[in-house]
Amino acid sequence: MIKPETVDEYIANESQGTQSILNKLRAIAKRLAPIAVESISFGMPTYKIGKKIIIQFYAAKNHIGVYPQAETVEAFASRLTEYKTIKHGISFPHNKPIPYDSIEEMIVSRVEDK
Repeated sequence: MIKPETVDEYIANESQGTQSILNKLRAIAKRLAPIAVESISFGMPTYKIGKKIIIQFYAAKNHIGVYPQAETVEAFASRLTEYKTIKHGISFPHNKPIPYDSIEEMIVSRVEDK
């Protein structure tokens, strides 16, 4: 498989159901962080303002990974107890609803945090 160079290519490589989720995450990131630069970094869609990563996400076989960075995961930990978290991100399994409202709040907190 060829590594995608753009977010469009990244999303196009996924199944239709996964594309829908990724497109929703992309739309949220663009709406809430309109000045963020969209790119592929570390093999996943990335939204940055300057050098600051606002959010990254990727599609895995059994989940969607969302990376709002460590301090944001820690700040929202009490709202993420039903999901697997690691230092910089959260795994949202395909068999559970994705809490888009919490993701929106994470993005807003990243944008507002100077």
